[in-house]
Amino acid sequence: MANTSLRRRANAKKGKQRNKQGSTNTNTNVDVDGDGDGNVSDRVQVVTNDTKSPMDDNTQATSASTSAAVKAKAKAKASKSSRKKYHKSSSGNSNSNYTNTRRRSVGDDSGGGGEEGDIFRIARCILLVVIAIVVAASITIARQGKSPFSFDATKIKQKKKKKIQKEATGARAGAGLKDDPGRRKERANGNANNISRRRFTKEDFDIVDDEESVDWDRNDLTLQRTNDFLTNYVCSDDTHAAATLSNSENVASAYCHPLLKPEPARRTHSVAKTASNDTIKNGDIIMVLPRHLLIWDLDAMRDPFVADQLLEARHGETGNPLDSGAFLASYLVRLKLKAGGLWSNEDDHYDTGTVNIGDQDQYQEKRMAFLNMLPSYQTLQKTHPTLWSDNELATLFGRLTPTFALVRGYKNMMNSEFDAFCAASDAFNDNVDREDYVTMRIHVMSRSFGPGLSDAESWLEEEMSGVHHTLELQDELDFYQSKAGVDLTRGTRAMSPILDMWDHHAVPNVQWRYRKGDRAFVITAANTATSEEGIGIGGIPSGQDIMVSYGTYTDTHLFAKFGFVNGDGSEHTEASVAIMHPMLEIGTGFQFSYLIATEQVVENKIIRKMVASPRDHESQKRTMLNYLRYDDGYEECVTKESNPEGYQLKLLKLLHLEKIANRSDRWTVKIKPRDLDSNPSASSDIPILMDQAPKFDPSKVKFDGSRVISTCRLVALTTADYDGKAIDVLTKGLLENSNGDHDFMVDRQSSALEYRALTCLARLTTGALELYPSKVRVDMKDLAGGKFTFQSKEWTAAHVRLGEMQTLEVLRSIAKSGASQMKSKVRDEGGEYEVGMNIHRAPCPLENNMKLLEEEITMFGGTSM
Repeated sequence: MANTSLRRRANAKKGKQRNKQGSTNTNTNVDVDGDGDGNVSDRVQVVTNDTKSPMDDNTQATSASTSAAVKAKAKAKASKSSRKKYHKSSSGNSNSNYTNTRRRSVGDDSGGGGEEGDIFRIARCILLVVIAIVVAASITIARQGKSPFSFDATKIKQKKKKKIQKEATGARAGAGLKDDPGRRKERANGNANNISRRRFTKEDFDIVDDEESVDWDRNDLTLQRTNDFLTNYVCSDDTHAAATLSNSENVASAYCHPLLKPEPARRTHSVAKTASNDTIKNGDIIMVLPRHLLIWDLDAMRDPFVADQLLEARHGETGNPLDSGAFLASYLVRLKLKAGGLWSNEDDHYDTGTVNIGDQDQYQEKRMAFLNMLPSYQTLQKTHPTLWSDNELATLFGRLTPTFALVRGYKNMMNSEFDAFCAASDAFNDNVDREDYVTMRIHVMSRSFGPGLSDAESWLEEEMSGVHHTLELQDELDFYQSKAGVDLTRGTRAMSPILDMWDHHAVPNVQWRYRKGDRAFVITAANTATSEEGIGIGGIPSGQDIMVSYGTYTDTHLFAKFGFVNGDGSEHTEASVAIMHPMLEIGTGFQFSYLIATEQVVENKIIRKMVASPRDHESQKRTMLNYLRYDDGYEECVTKESNPEGYQLKLLKLLHLEKIANRSDRWTVKIKPRDLDSNPSASSDIPILMDQAPKFDPSKVKFDGSRVISTCRLVALTTADYDGKAIDVLTKGLLENSNGDHDFMVDRQSSALEYRALTCLARLTTGALELYPSKVRVDMKDLAGGKFTFQSKEWTAAHVRLGEMQTLEVLRSIAKSGASQMKSKVRDEGGEYEVGMNIHRAPCPLENNMKLLEEEITMFGGTSM
């Protein structure tokens, strides 16, 4: 209530009228490219009703329809000239643009005076208001094909119901959900171009051309070219007239909001200043990026050269298929080399045009303008960790840490893809350098956006049928699946000029969505921006950079994929307790894995599994023995001779650990953002936090650690657990999970087991913290004291490892506190010390466990489970 009053008072002082805003949609991510981190390189936004996002659970609601009477009254009372922008009502009707001009008050009319004249003038105003109401209502009803004087209660209820449904649909659409059937049907009837009715022109604003505010050198040729690209690539696009994509007529033309101001030094846009201090209102369209300006992985896979020579390429170590992003990168590299006259293969007769567009030269020129704007390899070396050496990464993050493993995984992925393409195609091998490919692959990984899940029954059919290919939809999908191992129904990705240049924050001021009916990304202003006084303004003020969300990431994944973090605690954090073994599943999902994809037919069903190679399995198995060196719950260390049953149980635990060794959810914990209330700064070159570093509020920490504690329960099991039937339970678990994905969980049993499991977790978190080259208190002090230059390599690395170390400290604190509580509970219950509460201070000799490797071979009839 207080915030509402502040808002009203602030707006009254500025002489502006704003619609009351609702909340915005909960934003989360669909794992389109299957990178396993809850996002995608495609950055697809959706809405979830059953789970909460790390961002505020807001729901975007369209502005309530304003009656003609209210508008007329507000217009009559306006005391100063200001330009008014229309707002599309939630019912779907758009109001005309109009300008509020300065008017004389009623009493100043020179046509008469005295009491009778005043009464007459008041009566005349009332009559005009009534007439305005009737005319507006009549026009609205007439547009709907109804009599202005008809009344149908049933239809009014239906209209109200449709309005509510449309408001909900609009809110869902704002965060990237697929169109509902009603909207698809509406577009099919020729009503797809409703976005054009919400477009502004420069004449709608009195933009201030402030030469003194220009913060870039206009004599710098690079900045000149960047400024030209930001100004014209989308905003002045003239290729739409030539575009004849697919058999659809509903292709939106490019559009930029006239208040978008190029910021070439930062390679982004901000909101320009106006004489009336206008803001870009919540829901206003910021930009429309049509299909003919995008470059999809689908375009790449349709390219004759890619289809003929590269689709059968496979990763050398595993034989796994390549990600569709690899084909997109190879296509873009070849496109750029050919345009520069650097593709020297004389036998190359393939055409690079893949989209049916009228003027191929004009279209190619647009694409090359985009490709030439992408940062070079030398530029990326300064910021992207995949181009740093392993030694440098180890110095900054330590080995066996999530960041080191993920960055190294991406490096290996790109190098493996390049080797696979070189092995598949002599032409590719002769013309493409590793440096060129890796550069473009980083751009695809960090700059592509996802049009959405490819529902073959809806928009993908429109996208694929009749365009370039002669195959039917399902045949084309099957072709990519069988030849390249790529399943496009899981999602597609697109290089998205301009959109890819805007910076990221978990609380963006714009929302983006690919509108299938319009064949375009449509970016709209979000209701998240605040003024300097903290008053919600429901839009984007002048001077504010456009800020988009790439998706829901941990700082670890954000850094490994994009090469930056915001350093304000607005992202999730993660940490791993897998300190004894390197995980072969690194969190990149379908993009890349050290595991081998296999298929096995069991009872007429195809079982797909990811398994380690024999070499990797043997190496990983030996390291897993270290988790079993603490024989907690026993008085003495367990050997085959001294405790045969305990030894047998230990062997079963080893077999289970092997099964879950590469399941990240059994070793990794993700915690919600340290600061859910953090907002982006006005510009990406301004630190969000000054003189401090983000930290957890213990009272607000929430996470699901059930799967990690289950792993610790497995490690801490003794023969006394499960009422003395632990051996039977684990044996049964192995047999029941022999096919498919192994997901055996040890549920909570006795207080003694819980005490040992929590002690195990405390031990693992302490060991994990020792892997880092710094300490929490040191990084907190250095970041708060300004030791590192903002956004430098050292500053970024400190923030990334700080988040991981803080997560480990939270886990350790919870584990120690819980263990203490369990210890007290056992003493209260039993009164006497139990053997099951025994904790070994030092690990037992490793040779006690080495014999388990020999036993495993013969345990289940000669084969390992």
